[in-house]
Amino acid sequence: MRGRTCSELEFRTVKPDLVAEFAAVSAVDAGRYRHPVRFVRLRDDLTPHEMPPFTT
Repeated sequence: MRGRTCSELEFRTVKPDLVAEFAAVSAVDAGRYRHPVRFVRLRDDLTPHEMPPFTT
């Protein structure tokens, strides 16, 4: 199947320089999103410091 992986993905922290907008459906099945997340655009009108902290 396209877009699926059985292996663990590597986690790497990065320095936030840009703000990007993404679109996602919140449907979750067994802790995983059921649909792909799509990139919408870069947000030149926002800085990383204006965004709320990311939480899981």
